Amino acid sequence: MAHIKFPRMTLLGRIALFLAAFGAAMALQIGVGYYQTRYVLEPLEKRSESIQTISRFLNDVEACITALENHRWDYGDTAALIETIQNSRQRAAAHLEHIETDLRVVSEEQYLLASAAQTTYRTLDSTLSEIVAQLEANHSAQASELYYGSAERCGNYLRQYTQQLLERACFDNQDAHIRLTQLNEGLQRLETAAVLICLVTGTMLVGSLVRLLRSVAALAQASQAISLGEFNTPDLDESSRDETGHMARAFNEMKRSMKAPQ
Repeated sequence: MAHIKFPRMTLLGRIALFLAAFGAAMALQIGVGYYQTRYVLEPLEKRSESIQTISRFLNDVEACITALENHRWDYGDTAALIETIQNSRQRAAAHLEHIETDLRVVSEEQYLLASAAQTTYRTLDSTLSEIVAQLEANHSAQASELYYGSAERCGNYLRQYTQQLLERACFDNQDAHIRLTQLNEGLQRLETAAVLICLVTGTMLVGSLVRLLRSVAALAQASQAISLGEFNTPDLDESSRDETGHMARAFNEMKRSMKAPQ
């Protein structure tokens, strides 16, 4: 069976190939790094921030409701209660705006719970505003009726929805973390392969360049010797079958032809 002979690649061709492979491996490494940041690290960070936001919202709601539960409506510190309610409302509203409700990011159950929490909080916030107005007018009895008649029940519902939302977000985050971690492991293996390709092709590229530079330096040195009339200098190495070998053979033939008439 006849053997197929492939054309031997020249030195310049190998340098170009190594350079192209090195550049492609570098581009792959950069692309993997970008993909890893954009589709693995950032989603994990956003999910963690979402859980922290829900937890902070729940803490602010708890602080407000607890203050109302523990308040003594006949002789309690009204100013302290108003301050607690207002501060809790302000922080809770800020956190509520940042709770994720995009169905492209969260599950349907998490979306429904977040929507329920938002609707319930708006009702509670409206009642709290009326309670604060009554307290500021020194109408503690009316404020107490608003709390026991509406705010207490609404606050309990809000606690329940927010706690369920937090549990659902933690569960969804756990599933997403496993999936993204597996993806990240695959990307890391691909990145490692790209680094190895860079190292191998970079080493071979440097070796080819060093070989070319040595051949050029040897040719320059021999040419200088011939220009001084030293035709007995050793021949250049012709063993290579690439451009450097062709160049060495051509130079040696030129040197012998110049030396022959003498």
